[in-house]
Amino acid sequence: MKKAGVFLVVFGLFWSGMTLLFDGLTIVPAVRQALAQRFATAQGTVLSSEVTHHDDGDGTTHGVRITYSYSVGGREYTGDRFRYDKSSSTDSAWAHRAVAEHPVGSTTTVYYDPLSPANAVLSPGLQGSDLFMALFMTPFNVVMLGFWWVGWNRLMRRWRKPIAGGVKVRTALRQTRARMTEFSPLASGIVTVALLAFLSIFVICFGFGGFHPSLRVVSVTWGIILIGGVAMWIWSWINILKGKYDLVLDEMKSSIQLPLTCGRKTRKTFAFTEVHGCFVETIEKRDSEGSASYTYVPTLRMAASDVPLEKLAEWHDGDRAREFVAWLNAKLGPRTSVQT
Repeated sequence: MKKAGVFLVVFGLFWSGMTLLFDGLTIVPAVRQALAQRFATAQGTVLSSEVTHHDDGDGTTHGVRITYSYSVGGREYTGDRFRYDKSSSTDSAWAHRAVAEHPVGSTTTVYYDPLSPANAVLSPGLQGSDLFMALFMTPFNVVMLGFWWVGWNRLMRRWRKPIAGGVKVRTALRQTRARMTEFSPLASGIVTVALLAFLSIFVICFGFGGFHPSLRVVSVTWGIILIGGVAMWIWSWINILKGKYDLVLDEMKSSIQLPLTCGRKTRKTFAFTEVHGCFVETIEKRDSEGSASYTYVPTLRMAASDVPLEKLAEWHDGDRAREFVAWLNAKLGPRTSVQT
């Protein structure tokens, strides 16, 4: 398990580094594109205009190479920047369209920085491709935030031991409620945004213009994704306010009421004396390539041998599960001697 923890740290750092690098390559050109809308303009002449092709062995990508001349304050300049984003893609339609709109010898509007006239661009402002790249990077960023969240929780556990493994616990009128969800409403909303963004990438690529969709298409897509994330956040909060995920310990009645988790459709209530103890069941899952992953299930074992086990939750954090089980056994009393 220690080796797995080291691997997780190394992989998390690698993932974060690569994600932040591509975030920079996406955000910086987009910001420059937006700022270029405020540039001064001058009339220019297209000197050359062609579609470029690059074969890297995995396929052919297409870009544009357009050169133009323009004059500012009586001084002649030559530029070759079409957009600040110089990347090419397998989608060639946009490149052919850009070249067709800027034939050799034609007059075009050049946008230049008044403080540095040599800094010029032909196509300022955000386009659908800019928002699409943000969409493309969203799942990667959410995974990165997940690594940071896990790392932060482990650091906090080293600094101070959380009550009940960090499970949200509320006590009032000798009744204790433990929220058995693995994710907060905010985390649920963020994960929903990531999943919808991932699915929308394929929808846009295959149905709405490849890697260069219209600004309208991507704007509407982003709207749907954000609405979906907010809806999941609200839905999660509603269920939490209803107490759907709460394990309820009633000290006045000496009873325990199980949450509507692990496929449980109705609440079950047991007296403390009916519970023999709580333990952590470790579940191993293997993918098609044989790689193993583990989930940890706090589980009640009943005093009567003919009563089935009752699962309370399924978490990916083993330390959290074990610390919660220790807390619950202490709450239930000395009869709980089940080993993990």
